[in-house]
Amino acid sequence: MSACGMDVIIEEILTVIKPLRNDWTVRAQILGDLLAVVESVESLRGATVEPFGSFVSNICTRWRDLDIAIQLPNGSHISSLSKEQKQALLGDVLKALRTKGG
Repeated sequence: MSACGMDVIIEEILTVIKPLRNDWTVRAQILGDLLAVVESVESLRGATVEPFGSFVSNICTRWRDLDIAIQLPNGSHISSLSKEQKQALLGDVLKALRTKGG
């Protein structure tokens, strides 16, 4: 197979797997919605929601998941929290998501 033929095949594959404009819009909406939920949780005041992984690297496909981290405010160190405290924070996020309907 010629290099030109391979280029055509690669372009066809990318056309099928690369995210559509709506995929990017939906993911941005998810990030915004999650940030609103996190901001509503008193124990997470000042925290941010940050995507990472293939989405940020722009190498994601239409069907990939969206990797998201909740970054605690400066001075807060998750590593210093006990397992129970971490679970409580996640429980607070879960309650807020359920309240919002997520």
